[in-house]
Amino acid sequence: MRLVSPLLWFGLVATASSQRNPVCRDLGKGVIDQGCTEDFPTCVYRNGGQVVGGNAGQRCALCINSVQPNDVDQVAPDEGCDDVNRVCVGNRQLAANMEGTACAVCFNSIPTSIDPNDIDDGCPPTTPVCVNDAGDSPALWTPGTDCVAKCIDTSLTGPDKGCPCRYPVCTLEDGSDPGLENPGTVCAVCSPASCDDQDPCTDDFCDPEGGCFYVDNGSCGNTCNVALDWQCTFPVPFCTQFVPDDEFFACVCDVDTEGSPFCWRDAFCSDRADCSSNDDCGPNEKCASTCCGTNKCLDDCALTDGRLRRKLDGHHHSDKTATGL
Repeated sequence: MRLVSPLLWFGLVATASSQRNPVCRDLGKGVIDQGCTEDFPTCVYRNGGQVVGGNAGQRCALCINSVQPNDVDQVAPDEGCDDVNRVCVGNRQLAANMEGTACAVCFNSIPTSIDPNDIDDGCPPTTPVCVNDAGDSPALWTPGTDCVAKCIDTSLTGPDKGCPCRYPVCTLEDGSDPGLENPGTVCAVCSPASCDDQDPCTDDFCDPEGGCFYVDNGSCGNTCNVALDWQCTFPVPFCTQFVPDDEFFACVCDVDTEGSPFCWRDAFCSDRADCSSNDDCGPNEKCASTCCGTNKCLDDCALTDGRLRRKLDGHHHSDKTATGL
């Protein structure tokens, strides 16, 4: 029988004890787990899996692959990472909720030959491709330092090459069109060219996140002589015969509850009385359903044009008097 030295025996006992006894405990997302530090904030099991539900683990990890690539816009950081270096990475592709060794800006998770709707981890859909400092895609399953759009303006009506379906238009940094067959730097919902409705009566605008919208430019002389039940959609049918009050409240063409066309100013939709017909409203008002609500008394621009500012000034004066200002 071989005798074990006291020192070796003590070491074996200590090792077994450390394996049985946890060194950390989960306290929930967004906080440093019990027994962990700011540099290594998350408690994990021996195999690197994240500890949850208040359970105990064997060591603390720098980060966890907890979000990427599941977030809808791919920009929420993994646990232990921040808003700049969003992705928890390791020496290989990490399974969900597994320990990583570093946080990176992005991770080349999709081969370039695959559909652009597959966006590299950590990259937003507007700049879906992960690249390194040289502007090249790093090796597959390795981190990068920036996200770019390697897109080309290939169409005026359909999606451009290199852009995902939710942001199908290839643009330059300022939102303008690079020109057919030219490269761009950002994928967007729209561009000036894609928003051109070929209508001389409207000015065309592009919100890179929200899409195209149109505003009546007055060149076609909308005087609201035809009944138009406006549904609070673009383009807004402005009444061009009335000058916006101090270039602020414009008149909008609509119909009253009796079906007659008229122009109204919203004035922030404040203090609008309920009504069922024009008879319920004041002498300078009409009853209509608008963005301000169903059946509200609204200023008739034909009757109040030039008076609204005095009305508002009086309202503000009353407010100041009431508050002692």
